[in-house]
Amino acid sequence: MDKIKNTNRHYYLAKAYFAAGMFARALDEFDKALKFSPEFANIHYDAARVYEKMALFGNAAKEYKIALDINPHYADAKESLAKLLSGNRDEKLKIKKILPVKKIIKISSAVFSLFVIIFTIYYFARPVPQSIAYFSIPSLHPAGITISDKEIWICDWFSSTIYKHKFDATLSLIKSTKLSNIYPAGIASNKKELWICDAFSKKIFQFDKNTLKISGSFQSPGSNPSAIFDSGKFLWSCDSQDDKIYRHKKDKNLTVDLTFSLSNPNTVGLFVKGKNIFVADADTGKVHRYFLDEQARKISQLSEYEIPAFGTSATTAITRKISGLSMTNDYLFLTSEGTGEVYRIPFKMLKSKVNSTIKCNSAN
Repeated sequence: MDKIKNTNRHYYLAKAYFAAGMFARALDEFDKALKFSPEFANIHYDAARVYEKMALFGNAAKEYKIALDINPHYADAKESLAKLLSGNRDEKLKIKKILPVKKIIKISSAVFSLFVIIFTIYYFARPVPQSIAYFSIPSLHPAGITISDKEIWICDWFSSTIYKHKFDATLSLIKSTKLSNIYPAGIASNKKELWICDAFSKKIFQFDKNTLKISGSFQSPGSNPSAIFDSGKFLWSCDSQDDKIYRHKKDKNLTVDLTFSLSNPNTVGLFVKGKNIFVADADTGKVHRYFLDEQARKISQLSEYEIPAFGTSATTAITRKISGLSMTNDYLFLTSEGTGEVYRIPFKMLKSKVNSTIKCNSAN
């Protein structure tokens, strides 16, 4: 009884796959049915029909012949085999081995895994251009830059404008949006939102990323908000007058849960990566790295980076002042006041000066 049940289960499932055009799966089920009942001529006949649909004529001929060996009076099998053998199909009647669908899936998965491994090795081992790239932008007075997926957003304090760029080889401009009575000093982003800090109104504004309509307005904890960053769970802001970094909860009041003192005179850029906090200083043209000890509620200044195109490290007579900061895995992205350019600098070009007298700044 079990033999008949199992045969029928696989046989009718195979016919359903065949009717749906899922030929490989149909063959799998016919093979399973034949393991229970290899003496059933109609299973061989239906398997042959599938092979014909797949243009595997040699395999089809073999199955028709097996059906006729079992039942020499099987008229449909005899007629189908005659049609198959008619004409010049000698070269097409070679029998080909068909891999089961599960085996194909396993092989495909193995190939895909190998591809992922090769791509990962290539990505991390690939040569990164070791030179500074300059991108022209329409903003002459950029005050902040943020990278979100395949987009770069830049804000201009003087024109009160937000610029949306493609993250491509030329930072192609997608659109620009004029703000009303907001003078952005910094910009941050996530998948759905943009954040703007305004030093004139001393406020932090929340925007819907698609419509660029204001969805929230919050009083800044400092007197001169100068940079902002969205780390996902928290929003971070800097104040260049009070020399503070604030970590905000993303609640209805944007509550500050941690406050840290800074020793940088003019903080204009902020980026948080894990426990590392990067701060850009407009006066010195340097980027400082701090380590966050959340349990002790303090940050420690670990190192500072001299930026080749800025400050005393600049190799040209042009005086550039950092006005915004963002990062990727390989590059530092900086904006500069008055030049109308974005600078992409490989991390490997940066000269790190370790701070031998590490200063710990505690939260208030």
